[in-house]
Amino acid sequence: MNWYAVYIKSRCEKKVLTNLLELGYEAYCPFIKVDSQWSDRIVKVEKPILPSYLFVRIAADQLSDLRRIKHIVNFVYEGGKSAVINDKEMTRFMNFIQKYSQYDVSADILKVGEDLKIEAQILGNHLTKVVGLKNKTVEIIIGGFKVRLKILKKIHG
Repeated sequence: MNWYAVYIKSRCEKKVLTNLLELGYEAYCPFIKVDSQWSDRIVKVEKPILPSYLFVRIAADQLSDLRRIKHIVNFVYEGGKSAVINDKEMTRFMNFIQKYSQYDVSADILKVGEDLKIEAQILGNHLTKVVGLKNKTVEIIIGGFKVRLKILKKIHG
């Protein structure tokens, strides 16, 4: 059995995750708590770190079964086939999200195309490039995934 990235209908991450878990599948969709401005107050809400995506651990011969589940649109493909994520890569990704999803990220000195060294014991050290900067979001590539990091506040020091 391997992990597969699944593209789902927007804003249905929790519904699909709950449904998959109830059906006995091993599934993962990381969420982060963020402040959201309502008309009269600011509240904490959970938002998916990777909107419209979740991960499912399943045997290759069961892939077609997932397509029948409500709100699942398709698999993420690589080379014309469903992209396979091995257990080791998925474990590293899950550990990274668990450890670093609540950290503030500062990117006020970054530029697109600049080399960036990620020093994280959980991932090992990685040399990557900044591939995008927009508003308060930095895009980098880690392990073949394009990762967007939201800058929550400037960190000096």
